[in-house]
Amino acid sequence: MNDMTRVPDFVGDTSIGKEVDVSPLVPRCPEATTFGNRFRSVRPGVAKVWPAECRTRLPEECMWKTFLWPVGGGVRSEAVAQRIAEAVTLGLLREGEQLPSEVDLAAQLGVSTVTLREGLSQLRQRGLIETRRGRHGGNFVCGRGTLDRTSLQSRLRTTSAAELRDMGDEHMAIACACARLAAERASSSDIERLRRYAAAVPSARGVAQRAQTDSRFHIEIAVISQSERLTKREVSAQAEISELLWLPKPEPNSVDAASQAHEAIVEAIADEDAERAGRLAAEHVRTNIQRLLSLRLKLTES
Repeated sequence: MNDMTRVPDFVGDTSIGKEVDVSPLVPRCPEATTFGNRFRSVRPGVAKVWPAECRTRLPEECMWKTFLWPVGGGVRSEAVAQRIAEAVTLGLLREGEQLPSEVDLAAQLGVSTVTLREGLSQLRQRGLIETRRGRHGGNFVCGRGTLDRTSLQSRLRTTSAAELRDMGDEHMAIACACARLAAERASSSDIERLRRYAAAVPSARGVAQRAQTDSRFHIEIAVISQSERLTKREVSAQAEISELLWLPKPEPNSVDAASQAHEAIVEAIADEDAERAGRLAAEHVRTNIQRLLSLRLKLTES
């Protein structure tokens, strides 16, 4: 066991609420918002132990705060709609889930409530959310719908080979960094959760659900890396490419090959082998991009 990276596993529950000296065990005392962490920072080198179950619940409870960061410039209502739509598409906001209050969501996205409502109106028109009235009302996720094979093929056909390679280069760098850090920082419960996400891919029903579970696996690695910046980059990369990777016929992605790649990455992370985890993650992205380049060539020649 690596003491520097596996502190949460051997701090007993009898220590909950107590202040402990973490300076010999970690290079710096992590902030309370860091995923995969069992300490709330009190002062440099000292932290207060908090329950392990909170650590495993935190990513799910704070999902919208983590993945709905402030939108950039341009038409901001459209950017709001796009950001929330991506979260729905990737399964970060699940069917039936209630969105945060408009005040909280507007603050999280860095827009006014008027702009937010315009964006939510666009999402309602697209059938991604619905608004319920009454005591238990609010905005609720309807689901992502089905993948449109024709529009996805058109999107791939109009994306140049150079653009695909550039997307692949960026995603390889992100995936490699996330996997390396995850191997250094994952706890046993992180590994268990990652195994569950990996197992969900082959058992998913339909292409849309498979694309969603595949993205969630890779995003979970980023969450375990405990890097908010890398997690945001991974989410953006998945939003850009995940649906294309699972294009239905004529050349669907191999479920078995993807599952084997996922399992190998998980084992490398579990073995705390950062070099192998990063290499496998990068190879997985490279394989996906090469498949897309091949499919694009067939589409342009047809």
